[in-house]
Amino acid sequence: MAATVTGKKATMYNFNPRNTGLYEARVWEAYYDRNWPRALLLVYRLLRSQFGLGPAQGVRATYYSVRAAVAWAPRDHDIDKVRALLRHFYGVLRTATGAPFDADAAGDAELTYWDVHRRFDGEKGRPELTDALAGIVVALYGLSPERARPAAAARAHGADLVDDITNGRQEPTRAAWSSIDDTLRHAYSLLREALRGEEGQT
Repeated sequence: MAATVTGKKATMYNFNPRNTGLYEARVWEAYYDRNWPRALLLVYRLLRSQFGLGPAQGVRATYYSVRAAVAWAPRDHDIDKVRALLRHFYGVLRTATGAPFDADAAGDAELTYWDVHRRFDGEKGRPELTDALAGIVVALYGLSPERARPAAAARAHGADLVDDITNGRQEPTRAAWSSIDDTLRHAYSLLREALRGEEGQT
């Protein structure tokens, strides 16, 4: 059962799916273009949009998010360091939002997604990717895996579309990136609908 939405937790549950999906798509595009300053700014905007963070909270969360990504980037990385940074990142989000999720479980779910995405890079439609993304939603919002799955499947499709570009199967045209925009906006719309449906049952 999802946590009750009260007080400052409401922004985490009532995010704008259009803005959140757009920022996530733009983060991927900036990574593809190796435009690191723009990627950093967009991660900051994405976190503020999805979790309703204030400016200082957004900077702190962005710092740990980026540190985790940098630590993860080498194939021969320190997995314990990455795990610790992701747990710290979600600890910052938990403190900032007041939401009652387990920061360690959320960090571990994020790490599972990173691992699955890397292991199956270029293999479209893998159910493991959807399962991993659903695991993040379950850890953050307390939804059942079944209720989390539609949004996770749409987000996994968005990741597949990005992989098509990064692996050279799709030219990085404006139309291709617009399709990713639309897919991720849809994913976050499905998540918000699932959260509202869960709230209505509590």
